[in-house]
Amino acid sequence: MLIARVELRNIKNHAEAEFSFQPGVIAICGPNGSGKTTILEAIAWVLFDHLDYKRDDFVKRGARKGQVVVNFISNLDGREYVVTRDTGGAYFVYDPVTKVRLIEQKNQVVPWLRRHIGVEPGTDLSSLFKTTIGVPQGTFTYDFTLAPSNRKSVFDQVLKVEEYRKASDNLRETIKHVDGRIVEADRKLAQFEGELKVYDEVRRDNELVESSLRALEGEHYSVSAQRDAAARELERLNNLQKSIDSLIGSVERLAVKLELSRASIAGAREAAEQAQAAAAIVEAARKGYEEYLGSSARLADLEKNREARDARRQEVSSAEKEMIEARTLSLRCSERLAEAASARQEIAGLAETIQEQESTEVRLAELREARGELTGLKRSLESTEREIEKLRNRYSTLSRQVEIAESWRDKALDAEELERERSALFDEIRRNEMSLSAFLVKREQLEALRKEQTRLSKDLDNRRSEIARLEPMTQMALSLGEMESRQRSIADRAARLRAELARDRDMISALDSGGLCPLLTEKCLNLKPGESLDARFRSGLKNRAAEIEEIESSHAQVSEEVRLARSAAAEASRLEQLRVELIRLGEDLDSKSIQFGAIADEIESGGVITEAGISKLKDRRSVVEQKLRESRDAEKLFSQAMPLRAELELVQSEGEARKKDNESLSGQIASLGDVESLIAAAERGLASLNDTRGRAALLNRIVSSEEQFKRQAETADRKVDEISANLDKLNLELRKFESLDADISGAARRRSECERDYQAYIANEMIALTAGSRHQEVAEFEAEIERLEQSHSASNQELKDLQQGYDAGAHRSVQAQFDEWREKATQISAQLDHTRERFARLQSQLEHLNAVRELASEILSEKAKTERLRETADFIRDTLLKAAPFITESYLLTISNEANQLYREITGRFDVTLKWSRDYEITLEEEGRERPFLSMSGGEQMAAALSVRLALLKELSEINLAFFDEPTANMDEERRSNLAQQIGRIKDFQQLFVISHDDSFEGYTDQIIMLGERKEITKQTE
Repeated sequence: MLIARVELRNIKNHAEAEFSFQPGVIAICGPNGSGKTTILEAIAWVLFDHLDYKRDDFVKRGARKGQVVVNFISNLDGREYVVTRDTGGAYFVYDPVTKVRLIEQKNQVVPWLRRHIGVEPGTDLSSLFKTTIGVPQGTFTYDFTLAPSNRKSVFDQVLKVEEYRKASDNLRETIKHVDGRIVEADRKLAQFEGELKVYDEVRRDNELVESSLRALEGEHYSVSAQRDAAARELERLNNLQKSIDSLIGSVERLAVKLELSRASIAGAREAAEQAQAAAAIVEAARKGYEEYLGSSARLADLEKNREARDARRQEVSSAEKEMIEARTLSLRCSERLAEAASARQEIAGLAETIQEQESTEVRLAELREARGELTGLKRSLESTEREIEKLRNRYSTLSRQVEIAESWRDKALDAEELERERSALFDEIRRNEMSLSAFLVKREQLEALRKEQTRLSKDLDNRRSEIARLEPMTQMALSLGEMESRQRSIADRAARLRAELARDRDMISALDSGGLCPLLTEKCLNLKPGESLDARFRSGLKNRAAEIEEIESSHAQVSEEVRLARSAAAEASRLEQLRVELIRLGEDLDSKSIQFGAIADEIESGGVITEAGISKLKDRRSVVEQKLRESRDAEKLFSQAMPLRAELELVQSEGEARKKDNESLSGQIASLGDVESLIAAAERGLASLNDTRGRAALLNRIVSSEEQFKRQAETADRKVDEISANLDKLNLELRKFESLDADISGAARRRSECERDYQAYIANEMIALTAGSRHQEVAEFEAEIERLEQSHSASNQELKDLQQGYDAGAHRSVQAQFDEWREKATQISAQLDHTRERFARLQSQLEHLNAVRELASEILSEKAKTERLRETADFIRDTLLKAAPFITESYLLTISNEANQLYREITGRFDVTLKWSRDYEITLEEEGRERPFLSMSGGEQMAAALSVRLALLKELSEINLAFFDEPTANMDEERRSNLAQQIGRIKDFQQLFVISHDDSFEGYTDQIIMLGERKEITKQTE
């Protein structure tokens, strides 16, 4: 990976800092305390989740929050990402290309960083950084100076030696789980074996029950056929009996309807006579009614003229008002122009005293500021004294309130008992109100049913009248087809005769004096002696004209008959629907009558709850509620006692504090002295100048507005002229309306004279219009009575015919046969259901056993696989235990060789061999003699530790990045220079960060970042 940029905000001693990094070796140099190590710590905190102290100590002193932003190029996909973290808890990854936050939680950011840094999942990034990538300052050689057991715990973790042992131990749970699966398989196989013992017996029972089921189904089919035949005959007889019962009811209803119709015809005749009298009144008042309408229309037109006149008057009034305003403005502008001329002369004499006024004002402002401070202190003193007085009064009031609150204790204890009594009264009132409401609802239902019965009776009468009117039209409608055929025949005959008549007329016009036939152009041989062609054709023409006249008369008569027949057919088509509606209305009326009786019985049987009784209960409840409110108020008052005592103590302590404030304010007021006399003297001097500067400013403003007033004066004069012309025009228009008021009075007087006839006309007009319909209604009643008599007679005859074809004994016999077959079919059906249920159970049991056989076979196969898995797990666990030492030794050999090569390059001593032994001790072999790490000089220890850590980093990860914090510590100048040269030659790492407080690395690195105490500069070196 490659770190491209680091940005610090409020991190330790960096307020705002930004650093850009190149590939290669990067030296971060500067004096102690300049913040070199802070850059390393910031990168470790963001990319490796490593920080050696609290976050609060990482933030710049005085700042609330610190933030670090790191731009790096990923090892995974080669793209640049931005990771941001702050001490407030924010931690996210940002893609600068797509401009999207990829991840925003620490538990997601850290695994994402592992993938893109290039380490294995589960690697502890903090530990990796601390032990390998960026060893903290001062601890670079520390891990190698530890005792062997401590070194082992450190570097076993780095080399992941413990992971092999942990993996082997983790396999124990896997083997235990596999053993459990084998035991579970044996248990299930034993269970399945017990279930499968009954398999053959269940299969035989299933075959026997299936055979019995087929026999029962055949028998059930035969018996069901006999039962169904008896059911059809029984249904026919039941329908016949229902028809007879229905006709009996119909005959009775027709008799009732006949009586009702006879009773209704007298009222219809009386209504017809009333309508005839109203028609006479309407005719007598018609002339006065029409004159009233004419006068009203005339008044409406005149009213529009009056509105137009009033509008003109309003315009005149507005114009006169504008005239006054314009003249006033003109006069005011003239006065302002005179003032401006006077002000120009006065300004010249005021310049000398303005300077004196300004100096006096400065002195007065200083004195007033002092007075303001004194006034503020006095007001504070007065406020404090008022607060003290208020506190005294409040203390006295609180004392009395505490005493009063405690006096309500006894009455507050009655609240619960009163609440229970009120709840009981509420329940009783609610029950009584519900009963009363139910009674009122039933009474309303009864009235609604009574109205509905009346409506249904009226609808029944209307339907009967309509049916009686339409039934005679049925016969006429049936003859429509014959009439239409006859009409078409007559029309065809008339058309042929008209054609022949036209032809004869053409022939007559073509005859000449020679008597030649117009068709053959020769003498006609069919003429009688003395007969001419003209006479012959004219005789035929007369006969055809007479025949056409006769046929047209017949066609007109037949067309009228067809029209009447079509109208009758259209009307008769409604007859069937009306009969259906008649039956439905009769049934609805019967149903409403039954409902009416039922509700009336309920009202009579129920108890009576009166509103007076409920009112008494409510009065009693009001008394209880009043007592309860008093008790609740007492509770509230009593509950105030404790907070009032606390407030009493608070008022006492606050009073003491205000007394101390009062004493302090009195001292400050005394120190300020008397400034009022000085202010008075300054004000007298300023008053003697009469505000010369203000007067000059005012005069300048007046002069500056001179041009504006001239323009306003010209505008006002033009407006006066325009308004004057408009007024003359409006007054001329008003003369048109001089006679308007007299016209309105005359029209109103004529309308008043005709109002009596108008009222009589509109009062009787609607009744007069019903005269025809009321006479028609009388005729309909008469027709309805006739129709009902006919229907009653026909229904009696139909009833006799049906009763002759019905035999009650045969009906009972068929009913007995049907019951017998039904009982037998029910018995067989019960046997069939039982057999089917047993067959289904056997089928289900057999399916279950078959499934068990298949499952047992699968478990046997799975058990064999599991046993093989158990053997494989044992082999892997044993291999892991044995492999750990060999893998560790292989790592150590590779790392030791790589570290030896690096050490020789760093120190320049190729006659020395560095070794890293199995107990993680570093030794140097020189001239056949080994020296342990503790016997080395400080510079040798630093170079050896650096070599081993670089070798570890190259071998154990894909990270080509390392940090060295003060690697030249404890080295002499020669070794520091040598180390700087060797680090500069390392090319296996993409970036190496070296932190140093001296100049050892100048000239040996690809980039140097110099830090000072107050500034940060970046210097590039090629």
